[in-house]
Amino acid sequence: MNFKLFLPGESKSSTLIPFVTELQEIYNINSATIVAKNEICTKKNIEALRQIGWELINNTTAVVKNKKQSGLISTKLKDLKDSELRELYSREDLIRNTWSFLKNELFVTSRISLSAEHVDKYSCLCLMSLMVLRYTIYIINSELGLQGKNKFTESKLNDIAMGVIRIIILTDGVETDSFKFSNSHTDEIWNLYESIKKCLLNKYPQIENNK
Repeated sequence: MNFKLFLPGESKSSTLIPFVTELQEIYNINSATIVAKNEICTKKNIEALRQIGWELINNTTAVVKNKKQSGLISTKLKDLKDSELRELYSREDLIRNTWSFLKNELFVTSRISLSAEHVDKYSCLCLMSLMVLRYTIYIINSELGLQGKNKFTESKLNDIAMGVIRIIILTDGVETDSFKFSNSHTDEIWNLYESIKKCLLNKYPQIENNK
């Protein structure tokens, strides 16, 4: 997987060739077919790609017929069924919600970006965080068999982060006792936390050794 960041003011049509050039340098690609949105399929881009032996198409029907691509970008939503349209936008909403959770609840936000390299590395870190978060939630739901309204979500993870509190008593800098902060409002959160902890330790016992 590769990504390249561009300034907000740059037009989408001007971002394709720099990205293609970078891919060529990294992977030594001689030929490829690109499925792109309409705004990228400009005459200039098409001609530039043809000169290096690549092909640019925006006809999704041809992609499906040839079955050469593992994925495609839909450009004409009017041909989709209601169920397909809901599925498409539910996935986009899931991405936005996950990003919002990382930024607002886990405070994974950029503090200082002194150069373009800083922005690149920070964006990569955020992307990796999203992948780890989504995979963790997937493992929890799969292992515990949670479905429907009972599924583990980002909001429940936030409840655990905010509600699972352990009070530690220190004497001369040494821990002498500890107890969990619990009441009628946090009992359910603690139970969920213990279930998830047991689930993850059963699947990944090395977590206990490296905590």
